[in-house]
Amino acid sequence: MENLVQQAEQVNYHFVEINGLNYKVINQLDKNKHVSNFYIPKKYVRQHPTRETSYKVKIYDKFICVPKIMCFIDKTGKYFLVGIDMLFTYWIYNTRDNNKYRLAGYQAICNTAIKELHYLTRLLAIPFFIKILL
Repeated sequence: MENLVQQAEQVNYHFVEINGLNYKVINQLDKNKHVSNFYIPKKYVRQHPTRETSYKVKIYDKFICVPKIMCFIDKTGKYFLVGIDMLFTYWIYNTRDNNKYRLAGYQAICNTAIKELHYLTRLLAIPFFIKILL
């Protein structure tokens, strides 16, 4: 189990392909692993229509409402660095059935396609998840 964690910590980022696009996923920025981060193209991040302090981030057929303080544009201006706090609750909008629901950070990652972006970082953020796999 320690070897798995050490191998994952040595890699600072990896790429995941979704819908033909490559997404760059980086490991958590804080040592306590409270925030999972990923880069997403700018065209999938929009201003929330009713909340000035939030963005709507599109992932597959779902939107997740993320506070602006957790979204940063990179130097090129083409990508957003989006952070998902494991302890914060997020609104999820499903475009298939027009439902919205509220989930905590870890459940939001598992429920949406963010789990594909966060496979490596989830292992570091949730230590008990490794025990379940083994």
